[in-house]
Amino acid sequence: AVVSTQSTGAVQYDKYIPANLETSFLNIRTNSSVGSGEDVVLWYYDEEEEDAAGFNILFSTSGMIEYVLQNCQLNYTPFPTSVPEEQRKEWIIEKRGYRTKVYCNGKQVRDVTASSETCDRPENADNWDTYWGRDVSKLKFPSAHDTASDSFYIGTINACAESPCSHYCYNTGDDHQPYTCGCPDHFYELRGDVCEGVWTAVQYDQYIPANLESSFLNI
Repeated sequence: AVVSTQSTGAVQYDKYIPANLETSFLNIRTNSSVGSGEDVVLWYYDEEEEDAAGFNILFSTSGMIEYVLQNCQLNYTPFPTSVPEEQRKEWIIEKRGYRTKVYCNGKQVRDVTASSETCDRPENADNWDTYWGRDVSKLKFPSAHDTASDSFYIGTINACAESPCSHYCYNTGDDHQPYTCGCPDHFYELRGDVCEGVWTAVQYDQYIPANLESSFLNI
């Protein structure tokens, strides 16, 4: 099997969800528009349910998509790598100890390590490593804070890491078809694993050849 999922489906709020994030990949799907102010909020816990920090993704009202390492960073920071523009997004969180890699639609957009340099939150100046030093074996989506997460699953690999998709890639959690491809906007259509520009912007006040007696007009 290519992908093995421990948990899958709609987000389960305010519950401890078994998730060994030190060896697996957390996949979260969102459909939030940039500027909406919606937030992905993850709370991490160790086996004894002690706080093990967490991670947030904010669709900021400033028009940026930003992140923050909980119990570490004071403020949200824009992703340094441009995030794919498509509204439907799949985020992959890969946490290995103090290090976190973030992928969006198959593209790596952040690789950050919690450290004395990155952790500038005064309240955690002396204890950030206590939180980030714990192995994550459970997580929560807090209903009072998370407004962007639609669904999730936890897989053993990042199926999109080596996919042949020409643009966007989505993990499926299905052993038989571990990923699907997506196109950047509505002017493209997916044919196989390749996006082709079959749509055209409207041409006003022009005669456009179109045998509508034997074809279909898509608008």
